[in-house]
Amino acid sequence: MRSDTALSLFFSRAFHLYGLDGAREPSRGGKEPRSSSRGARAMAGQAFKKFLPLFDRVLVERCIAETVTKGGIMLPEKSQGKVLQATVVAVGAGSKGKEGETRPVSVKVGEKVLLPEYGGTKVVLDDKDYFIFRDGDILGKYVD
Repeated sequence: MRSDTALSLFFSRAFHLYGLDGAREPSRGGKEPRSSSRGARAMAGQAFKKFLPLFDRVLVERCIAETVTKGGIMLPEKSQGKVLQATVVAVGAGSKGKEGETRPVSVKVGEKVLLPEYGGTKVVLDDKDYFIFRDGDILGKYVD
């Protein structure tokens, strides 16, 4: 199976699971919807309308690299360093602990974070590049 087909299948299942594909949710026999699902949908509505990471994953948008020095010299792409700072766009509901409890993600939408040099999964949405990292892979967050 090609990787883009597998990725597409994964996201279509995720969209269906969280009700973002427009399909009606199956009846739960009069039960209220799960609170974690409701919270995840609210988070998706605020942060990013077309994609919601699952579990402890975080969707980030890397900051733009500076292409001009303070002195006005334009830098070629090869001499620009890799940008390790990003803004959190969407977060998953959290990971499950050993006792079955949900551990929330340690970052929130809108926070600036420090990423590792390598890792993450590149995702293109609306012709923009985003990256998915696990919560534990994020090195830290910037405090204003």
